[in-house]
Amino acid sequence: MIKTLLMLCFRLGLTVCYLPFRLLRPKDKVVFLSRQTDTPSLDFRLLADAIRNTAPQVQVVLLCRRIPRSLGGKIGYGFHLFTQMFHLATARAAVVDGYCISACLLPHRKQLKIFQIWHALGLLKNFGYAALDSSEGSSSATARVMRMHKGYHKIVCSSPHLIHDIAPCYHADPRQMLPCGLPRMDYLRDDSLQFEHREQIFRHYPVLANGKPVVLYAPTFRKQGAIPHKELADAVDLTRFHLMVKLHDGQELLYTDQGVYQSASGLSGLEWLSVSQWVVTDYSALLFEALVAQKPVILYCYDWEQYDLARGFGVDYNAIPLPHCVTPRQVATQLTKPQNSDPALCQFIQRHLSAENCTTTLCSAILTDGGLLPSDPISLERT
Repeated sequence: MIKTLLMLCFRLGLTVCYLPFRLLRPKDKVVFLSRQTDTPSLDFRLLADAIRNTAPQVQVVLLCRRIPRSLGGKIGYGFHLFTQMFHLATARAAVVDGYCISACLLPHRKQLKIFQIWHALGLLKNFGYAALDSSEGSSSATARVMRMHKGYHKIVCSSPHLIHDIAPCYHADPRQMLPCGLPRMDYLRDDSLQFEHREQIFRHYPVLANGKPVVLYAPTFRKQGAIPHKELADAVDLTRFHLMVKLHDGQELLYTDQGVYQSASGLSGLEWLSVSQWVVTDYSALLFEALVAQKPVILYCYDWEQYDLARGFGVDYNAIPLPHCVTPRQVATQLTKPQNSDPALCQFIQRHLSAENCTTTLCSAILTDGGLLPSDPISLERT
């Protein structure tokens, strides 16, 4: 009860503070907001570039900042909310990649078009309203008071087949769904961009350029429980493979037969796909990114039952047509097996990842619905 009252006071205070900003005149501007990372994601960068190329008169503002854990950091983030409020009040369109306090909580002008592009492809684990009151999700009271996922104009998903499955996660009308996919899908299909990031990673980790296959292990975030990456490294034959462990907090551990390297290159898991010959994951949406990039995937699901109880899945996880392993030894064995084409996997990919020309389509929707196209529009095909 006390927590709910505090959230209500916060909401009221933020709303009152926002009222003067609503007197400002909107400009030809698109603002990108994220609390997922402190730097613009690949999706944000690709989409921002497309908007600049298509409509040079439009101002593009990127505001990416995580909420710090410390009290001082949270106070600082409170001041950052004023910056967000200014740009939301003066923009014609906004793009968010997760729940954003200022975008969902505040009473915006009807003319402001907010696009939710989320930060994951496909549908795997429950999220949003589908995960309410689970140990990995938000409480119903918090969702109601903080207006979770309210105020969106359009919500992006990666396939029209997912519209009626994903809309309930946002408590949204299926007509709000825009099945155009994320810009990262274009990136993963672009050989030149893949080569560029591959060379960047080789410069950061020269040992990876010696020809051995790279196995990328990228587990999902867990509120509780350590990731047993050391056990997996002990099982994998490091004379034949490199094992890159990419943890959700950005930490990287590269296991080789020459030792273990620790670093943080700043690259996301999907960017690491450019040098990976195998992908090992569990309940992470990196599964879908790897499939777009045509990488063989192994599901290392040693705690599947506990995770199912904690959050639940939007699909039948056991029916996903990929190898399921519960021990490090099973993963190591699977790495030595040949990969054969599977019609069931092709159907799975088509259901979750059928969108194409994602950046162009999304850019067009933002500019059109936001009333931001120039009087003599540049062809979107040039973006």
